Amino acid sequence: MQKELTVFLICILALFADVLSLWQISNLWLNGIYGTSVTISLAVLACCLMFLAFALMRKIIEKLTAN
Repeated sequence: MQKELTVFLICILALFADVLSLWQISNLWLNGIYGTSVTISLAVLACCLMFLAFALMRKIIEKLTAN
């Protein structure tokens, strides 16, 4: 049980970090400091990380509810 809880908390923290990175990316987009390609690649990477964290949380929740 502790292992699943630890992984769940790590996924929550990863989602929080991804939301913060998306916020920073939107600030860069609005300020125009970096090129469009850099901003888009960072946004795609952040979305992929959020999808991975969501998939892991879903697996953990399914495993916890199965018991």
